[in-house]
Amino acid sequence: MNKFKVIVNLIGSNGKVLVFFLAALCCLSVQKISAQGVPPPTPNPTPKVKVTTPTIVTPKVKVTSPTVVTPMPRPLPTPPPRDTKRVVVNESETPAEKLIMTESKVSINLCILEGNVRINGWDRDEIRAYVERGSQVGFKIVQTGAKTKKPVWVNVLGFDPQKNKEVKPEECLSGSEIELDVPRNATIKLKSGESEIRIESVARVWVANLGGGIFLNDISNGIEATTYRGDLMVEKSSGQMVLTNTDGNIIALDVEPSEIGDFFKAKTGSGRITLQGIGHRMIETNSISGSTSFTGELLSGGQYGFSTENGSIVMTVPPESSCRINASFGFGAFASEIPLQNTVKKEQSLSAQLGSAEANCALNLRTGSGVIRIRKQQ
Repeated sequence: MNKFKVIVNLIGSNGKVLVFFLAALCCLSVQKISAQGVPPPTPNPTPKVKVTTPTIVTPKVKVTSPTVVTPMPRPLPTPPPRDTKRVVVNESETPAEKLIMTESKVSINLCILEGNVRINGWDRDEIRAYVERGSQVGFKIVQTGAKTKKPVWVNVLGFDPQKNKEVKPEECLSGSEIELDVPRNATIKLKSGESEIRIESVARVWVANLGGGIFLNDISNGIEATTYRGDLMVEKSSGQMVLTNTDGNIIALDVEPSEIGDFFKAKTGSGRITLQGIGHRMIETNSISGSTSFTGELLSGGQYGFSTENGSIVMTVPPESSCRINASFGFGAFASEIPLQNTVKKEQSLSAQLGSAEANCALNLRTGSGVIRIRKQQ
């Protein structure tokens, strides 16, 4: 109330003083209101400037190791399905037997499913085929002579083509015993599954046997023989010879060339190679696992190579033999009962002159693990 009285008095005295006091009164009122909790106006905030450091992006280089591509094994070719053929069984109580007239030089082809096989040369221009407890037998004339019109090429069959009308008869022979008598000048080509084969007194032989031994004697003009499981033996024969064996021994006794340049080769995977009285000047043998023995002469101008991966090599030759030797014996040793000349030895190998005479042949001997011995022939 006192404040209003002062104001009235001022209005009355002087208007200017009144205006002054009204302004002051307003200021006091504002201060009072602020003191009662009314917040003063908030100033606008200064916007914050966000300073960002530029990010340096380093490009990632992907380091890749070179990819080693292992070649996949090529699948073995699938053999074409074999046609189902029926064995034409001999239902007679007597063995199957047939005879055919031929030229003296005749080529004879046959195949055997199973059975013991024996082929003999005789002094007749005829083929006689005999099968016991097995298939029938027959002949197919492939070619005849231009002048005589007699067969010069004959296939021996497990059926008679003139009688049997089966759609697919089995051509291979089978039985407990299979025998052929053929001209001495005949050439035999034989394939066999499981059998023991004996051939003698013919001109030439080509034979392959899956399982079983092969025994050849008195073959006059060359041999090529292979057996995968079984021994292979050749006696008193001549001509070029290639003998191959996978699992079994190879034996050659008293064989010689029939023409200049004929060579002798023998190869076995697992077995022993025995050579005695070999008259070929070019001889090559190889064995993966098995020893090799040679007994005989080292001929003038001869080229001899004997090799085995795991086994010994024993050469039994006349004491006067003369040959140039190159020997390699890996994990083994070398010994000679015949004096050596001009020996040069390097670790597990040597070269030397066998005997005192001038060298006129070459003898190469190699074993991966075994002993090489040269002995005097008594």
